[in-house]
Amino acid sequence: MEKQLVVETKLEDVNTISQKLTVTVPPQHIKQSAKKALNELKKDAKVPGFRKGKVPDDMIKQRMGDAYTEEIVRQVVRDSYPEAIKLSNAHPISDPRIETETAEVDESKPYIYTAVFEIYPKVEPKDYTGMKLEKEKVKVSKEEVENELKALQQQMTQLEPAPDATIGKGILARVDFKGTADGKSFEGSEAKDFIVDLEAKNLLPEFEKQIQGMKQDEERSIEFSYPEDYFNKEIAGKSGTYEVKCKELRRKVVPELNDDFAKDLGPFKTMDDVKKAINDRIAWFKEGQQRQMMHRQVMEHFSKEQPIDVPDVMVSSELGSMLEEFSKQLESQGKTLKDIGLDPSTFVREHMEEAKLRVRGYIIANAIAQKEKIKVTDDELDQRIKGIAQQTGEQEAKVRKHFTDNNMLGGLKSQMLIEKTRDYVVDKAKVKEGSAKKAAPAKKEKKEKKPAAKKKAK
Repeated sequence: MEKQLVVETKLEDVNTISQKLTVTVPPQHIKQSAKKALNELKKDAKVPGFRKGKVPDDMIKQRMGDAYTEEIVRQVVRDSYPEAIKLSNAHPISDPRIETETAEVDESKPYIYTAVFEIYPKVEPKDYTGMKLEKEKVKVSKEEVENELKALQQQMTQLEPAPDATIGKGILARVDFKGTADGKSFEGSEAKDFIVDLEAKNLLPEFEKQIQGMKQDEERSIEFSYPEDYFNKEIAGKSGTYEVKCKELRRKVVPELNDDFAKDLGPFKTMDDVKKAINDRIAWFKEGQQRQMMHRQVMEHFSKEQPIDVPDVMVSSELGSMLEEFSKQLESQGKTLKDIGLDPSTFVREHMEEAKLRVRGYIIANAIAQKEKIKVTDDELDQRIKGIAQQTGEQEAKVRKHFTDNNMLGGLKSQMLIEKTRDYVVDKAKVKEGSAKKAAPAKKEKKEKKPAAKKKAK
């Protein structure tokens, strides 16, 4: 076993989030590192007349020059830095920035270098009990309950063959189509087994109008003009021509909202039971939203009242997580950053302050958890994994294996600790409950209507 290096260290605070470690390496260990560096260089050295790995040491040193010296320095740091960290009892959270007083290496003298790295800041949390928070009074309207019922009704709707029907209200059609714009095909201009539901209103009105009344196995040619403001600028304002074939028709069999329907949904006897369950679920969801809003207020309070410095490495990590989450949201919509005209560097610039705010909130929350001895139990972790399994529809064992195999259990537990600590602060806060604020009317976005989204019939 290779002996540990004997090094002299001196640890100093640079500021609240970084330290400087001065390391002195004895001559005998510099010789060892220099030999390692030379052997590494010899492995890949190519000199005419010599086999690979057989180039003489003096020739390597002469040919490599400054590169040889730089490799020795790198090797000295690689060999000594881990032990120096251990001896100094330092706890870096970032890679070190190595600084040397001289680039020259004298194997007969000690070599001195400094390593500057970031550390997790020490924080004494203050004013985290009795803070003033606001929340909206949770109310569930009849309309919200009715909308949920309608959604359930749609989910329970059955389809039965209707070969004698025609495309229209209450009928689903499976069609093939092939089209052009000004005589040229384009992306999305052709589809097979496309599902047409006129009640969904997801196609161009002119397209829907001209396929109404089609019978099963009927083929029809239709023509229309794409709107000037069509979302696809490539074909906006052009003449569209389509060949459409109706392959199958099915009729929607919509169940009535009665007690029999309630019994089909689960452990319910009447529709009133279902409505109460829906009301409770919506109320629970809204309460969760209000809880999240108060968590946000807590984080903003921390950032404002205790504006501590935050390590760059933690901010960079948070920005990476934010970018990954945003990219996944776009992916679920079939889009990418490029599609919306956003590049990663712009995202980072625009979200830098938000990332700092979040990291500051994490650090202070962790300090509160430590002070108040708040912990996440194994049982609580198990319950969270069960919840994730239920949400994703995966088996609990598979979810646990995913977190374990990817070393994510620690991260999940840390996230839960932050949430539990914020709940603690919220429970200790003075909460003012008020009426829901009316949001300003949002600008209506133009829907992307296209007769080319591919959807297979079931």
